[in-house]
Amino acid sequence: MYSHFDPAWFATIMGTGVISQLFHIYPYANPSITMDVFAYIFFFLNLTLFVVFTVLTIARYVMFPDVWSIMIRHPVQSLYIGCYPMGATSLINVGVSLIYERYNFGGRGFLYFLWACWWLDIIMSFL
Repeated sequence: MYSHFDPAWFATIMGTGVISQLFHIYPYANPSITMDVFAYIFFFLNLTLFVVFTVLTIARYVMFPDVWSIMIRHPVQSLYIGCYPMGATSLINVGVSLIYERYNFGGRGFLYFLWACWWLDIIMSFL
């Protein structure tokens, strides 16, 4: 199972993050409790998927270290490596716009944490 878990699964995280952001910025019936509830449901689903997929990806490369070199040389699978930082970007954007701006969750410390995550995400994108 782990050997077949490729980076294309992180495209799911990208889509789920966009849905959460769309519920947050939808111009009709915004801001409403219903739209916020849906935005939070999809945000926490996205966060859960991101954590689970990251753990599965780490398990894949720890249990099968040869898979990394095979995947990097593959003409299609290697292109999906960019889905990981883009999925993280969707989490960071929703964290800033939905959680910090709307409710000021965590104060400036949380904002600096998200900023550090953003820079880490930029570095991963370049790699």
